[in-house]
Amino acid sequence: MLITWLNEETFEKLELPLKKINLCSEPLSLVFMEKELDKSFFQRMYNYFLEGKQLLHNTNVEGNLQLIIEIGGIDLNIAELLTYNWCISFKQEQERGLRVSFLILDKEDTPLELPFIFNFNSIEERYNIAALCEQPEIPLYFLQKINDKLILQKNILVIIPDPVRELLREQLANTYQNVISEASDEMHAYQIIVKDNKSQEVKERKIGVSQYGLNESSIYVKYNVDEKRIVHVEGITSDDVYASKANIFNNPACIFVEGIPLYPSKYEIVPSGDVIFHSKTRPTSIMKANPLLISGSYNKEMQEDITIQGLRKYNTKGRTRIPSQNQVMGESSHNHINKLVQKNMLVIDEKASVTWHWCHLIAFSMLPNERAQIKENMVCGTAAFNGQMTNVEQAVKTFIYNTKRPLKIEVTADLIAGTHVATRVRYRIYDLQSQRVYTEYYNPLSTSISDILDEQIILINMEKKFIDNGLN
Repeated sequence: MLITWLNEETFEKLELPLKKINLCSEPLSLVFMEKELDKSFFQRMYNYFLEGKQLLHNTNVEGNLQLIIEIGGIDLNIAELLTYNWCISFKQEQERGLRVSFLILDKEDTPLELPFIFNFNSIEERYNIAALCEQPEIPLYFLQKINDKLILQKNILVIIPDPVRELLREQLANTYQNVISEASDEMHAYQIIVKDNKSQEVKERKIGVSQYGLNESSIYVKYNVDEKRIVHVEGITSDDVYASKANIFNNPACIFVEGIPLYPSKYEIVPSGDVIFHSKTRPTSIMKANPLLISGSYNKEMQEDITIQGLRKYNTKGRTRIPSQNQVMGESSHNHINKLVQKNMLVIDEKASVTWHWCHLIAFSMLPNERAQIKENMVCGTAAFNGQMTNVEQAVKTFIYNTKRPLKIEVTADLIAGTHVATRVRYRIYDLQSQRVYTEYYNPLSTSISDILDEQIILINMEKKFIDNGLN
């Protein structure tokens, strides 16, 4: 193939030929850093940016995508680019267009949005969004217009994590097919990695703005279920912090911080350890089955021994999901839900704004393709549920990498009869060395955004269960 990053499945979905499509013969390079661009060589860019435009996406002669930003009028300190928090969001823009925004958050978590619009009626722009989705590293060039001259001030590389790539693949496929997901006023953004070309140091930034659906809270409360008390408050100094009198299972329904209720990511029985209260949204289910048309349930269960050798083989960047989730299940998750709703088999809360996913019971990054990409390993759940599962999966990986010892995973899903819609998932982890078991439960119909701290808490609880009992 002519392009190292080319993904045949993505190109097929976008009806693209398997070859380079060159839009620009003006490849930017680090050799031009902090120097004026030669107008005779970069005529196209001069014409574009001197018209007052600020954002450009194109491909260079090598077939690689480059994103270019003219920073005039943008309140952005170029010297501190890698000190900011970075994330990405994407949504359908009018008909057959996709809006991909880079959100740059300063130390006060005030977002600056850099939106790139991709018109799917253009074969060249479809190629560009395919490159954004599949290219391992995306260069961002920051230009400044000074007295009708273009000065290249900074170049960084952006790396989109694999789980986010999968969401982007699904979004671009739905957009190209003109499948419009549920309208939402909330922007869901996802953590990305920024890389300085000079130092080659990768800096992964954590996100902290809850109203943007991001996944690290600046204010949270840690509650210990063994001691039945608040053990830590982060992000605010206040004496007005207390747990609600009402309990759900063995946890407070919420914890009030200066009168504002904070909720956990999910309501479940927690046998031991800490729970993080971080969300301003109460965990809720947004759908139920119509008892007149659907009765009963069934199960899907997957088991696997996860070893460090397996993770080194499967938990790698650039693995292609063949066949894709939609191919395995025969339709998109949105279509699956919409058909059931139209038949009045499922009832969704009218106020709910939700994105649906085909979710793996055992993560793709833990399994070979022939085990990961099968119907038995997939259920339909919310994007929020998928994020919650990511936390336990990351905790499992970290434990194995740190201890070099294997874990057995057993994931069981309860599903609504006649559908692939899950209503409850049990994630059971067996430590083969200590012969102990750790269990997490999840609600696949929840719309509560998970917090990155949940991963840390799960890992700590696993270590206490498997290691701190003197069984090393």
